[in-house]
Amino acid sequence: MSMNKRRTFAVIGKNIIKKMSNKTILDDLNITVEKQSIYAVLGENGSGKSVLLRCLSGILEQDGGEVIMMADDNPVASGSSGVVGSPGGSGVIGAEGQTIARRRQPKIGFAPQDFDMPGPMRIYHLLYFIGAVNGLIVDQIVEKYKAIVPMTGLPPTTKFLVDQLRLSQKKVLSLVLAILHDPEVIILDDITTGMDSVTLKKSSMNPKNEKEFYMH
Repeated sequence: MSMNKRRTFAVIGKNIIKKMSNKTILDDLNITVEKQSIYAVLGENGSGKSVLLRCLSGILEQDGGEVIMMADDNPVASGSSGVVGSPGGSGVIGAEGQTIARRRQPKIGFAPQDFDMPGPMRIYHLLYFIGAVNGLIVDQIVEKYKAIVPMTGLPPTTKFLVDQLRLSQKKVLSLVLAILHDPEVIILDDITTGMDSVTLKKSSMNPKNEKEFYMH
């Protein structure tokens, strides 16, 4: 007798619509990503990959459809799973402004394609921010950073100015900040573009123009 393995999903996007400047970027898009998997979104420049990832991570609010994070099985009722809309909210705004209840807000790590910080920010400013929004003690997040540094080529001191980092170092720092709080879902937006070969080798990543999900 064969038994069907229950499928569990880290990301479910249903009928996602996103418009920007009167242009439809995502038109009734559906996506599912299983837990404990790596998923790459491929496409030409300007095809909406980054917009999709920002909608899935909750940075952008979709104009229609819904996003469900860390679903238990398939199919999933809208109110039975962790749903992400805007960061830190108690629910998600779906189509026509309807608020959909969720079980919990899963931890998400997001590394953006462009990592530009305003003003003379130092690395410890970013560490403090990551710690604060994730309920971590400052000392914990700093120790985690120092433990990762030898594998990345980043400055060991957290007092280093971010705008003095090379582009490849900024990319690595973006990745480090995305994983320091032990997220359940890690979303990387074109993270390897701009990395030099040495940094790329140290970070053990694939140098392709891909949008990647790492699901724990």
